[in-house]
Formats: sequence, structure tokens, C-alpha cells
Amino acid sequence: HWRVEFAQIGALRVGSLKGLTRRVPEYYEDLYWWERYDMPCQMAQFRGEDNRTRVEVYYALPGEQVDHHKAGPGLRRVDLRHGLFLFNADRDPIRKEVGQVQRLPWVTDGTVQSGYLFCVEELMLAPGGYYLSLEMEGQKTKTLGSFRDSLHIKAFGVDSLEVSDLLLARRIVEREEEAGGRERFRILPNPLGRCTQRTAAFYFEVYNLVRDAFGATHYRVAYQVRMLPEGTGGNLSEPDWTTAVSHTYRGMRPWEAHVINLGLEGSTSGLRAFQVMVDDLLGEQQAIASTVFRVRW
Repeated sequence: HWRVEFAQIGALRVGSLKGLTRRVPEYYEDLYWWERYDMPCQMAQFRGEDNRTRVEVYYALPGEQVDHHKAGPGLRRVDLRHGLFLFNADRDPIRKEVGQVQRLPWVTDGTVQSGYLFCVEELMLAPGGYYLSLEMEGQKTKTLGSFRDSLHIKAFGVDSLEVSDLLLARRIVEREEEAGGRERFRILPNPLGRCTQRTAAFYFEVYNLVRDAFGATHYRVAYQVRMLPEGTGGNLSEPDWTTAVSHTYRGMRPWEAHVINLGLEGSTSGLRAFQVMVDDLLGEQQAIASTVFRVRW
């Protein structure tokens, strides 16, 4: 047993532990400050099951930061300690996973010095606020890659038109075999958020389309793109949209998976805003989703 009899803070005398902790701010020492690096990350939210939201998380480990060796085509051998930590809005821990990683996919990309190791997480969360922390520690080098962010998980209703987040991808290939929904496509996401190819590919989902007496849907998908001034932090309020293209679709499902390939030929380098507008022509409703990406040659 122990107790605080008093503490002296300058000329102030504090006589209890509660008073001491109230007056002295928290102090956190980052033991990895000199060997920590940030992991580029992208997240996209989609409607899940049982009123939950499916959160897809993709992040990259730059090749120059991780000790890795070729283990096969498109695959590298690594020795990493992986950590995933999820907290609720009150910062109470609700999920903790720590384990070893020995192999990861390897992606060659002209926007980084060599390439990067590709990592994936999928979360099924109820709507609300969360805090997420991801870490990758090299067992030999002791370097630590980290990503931390707050999450606002939105609810996808069942009565009104909804559209998911826009998932930026390096490449999207439609499968030859018959498949519905997400399974129609083979998607290579883009955690760097930068495009150097001739096109930028986006995947998204549309929910709660109204069907007529024959079970058919009728809707329009339009997209817009515009340049953003540097230093806006992704502010979508300016400047004006410069491009708009629309296509009309008919289907037989109340929800649909879509891919848009945005042509970038002749585009200059810089930050872009991309927006998709879905109009249900039977239900007379509109839903909008937007994102930001960078063109870099």
C-alpha cells in the first residue's frame, strides 16, 4: 500500500494523488521516434450484413523501410510483427490483434523509390465513432511502420438510395465467369492515392434502387472531376467542376457494383477531386460520393 502525502510543483503544494494528476499533463515518450515511418493507407466503407458496415483497409510498407526477400512472383518474404488496435469513441479497446507476418504481396509502383509491400484488413463495424491503430515492426531492423486515424462509420439505410465510398484502384479487371456484385471484379487497390497510369479506376456500390412492376431498375450514374489547388487538404468546395459524363443503366437488382475508369491522358500533375452522382430515375432520389487523388507522372 502507498499514498501521496504531498507534491511540490514550484510554489504550489498538492496534497493528493487526484490533485497531482489533475495538474500534471500526461506525458508520452515515443521510444521509436527515430525509426518510425508512416504507412500510406486508404479506407472505403461498404454496406455489410446485420446493419453493420464493411470497412476495407489497404496500406503500404515502402520497400526501402522493410527488410524483404523475393519468395516468388509478386511475393516477398518478411519478418514482421503485426498489430491492429481498435478503440471505441471513449477510447476503450474493443479489438486487439498481434501476430507474425512472414509473406506479403509486392507491388511495383513508379511513385515510390522501388515498390511496396501490400497489406489488407477488413472490419465489420456498427455505425459510430472509432479509433484505429495499425503497426508493423521489423523483427531484425526494429523499424516501426504505423498508421493512426479516427473513423466515422456511417449507416447504410434500407429505404433510400445510398452509394458507398469510392475505392481508388491501380487496376480493376472484370472476371470472365458469371458472378454478381463485388465478385465480378478483381481489384488491386491503391493505398498511395497516386496515379501514374493513363487511367484512374474507381470501384463503388449503389444500394436500394427502386424496381418497377417487372422488377427492373432504371438509374443514371454521372461523374465529375476537377483540379484542386495545392494546400487545400482535399477541400472540395473549390474550384468549379470542369468535366461531367453520365451513363444510364437498367438492371434487375436492388443493388449494383460499378467500376469507372477515368481517362488521364493529357492531364497535368496535381491533386484531383472526383465525384460520382447516382440518380434513381424510378425513385426520384440522388446519392453522391466523392474522393481525392493525385496525378503524378
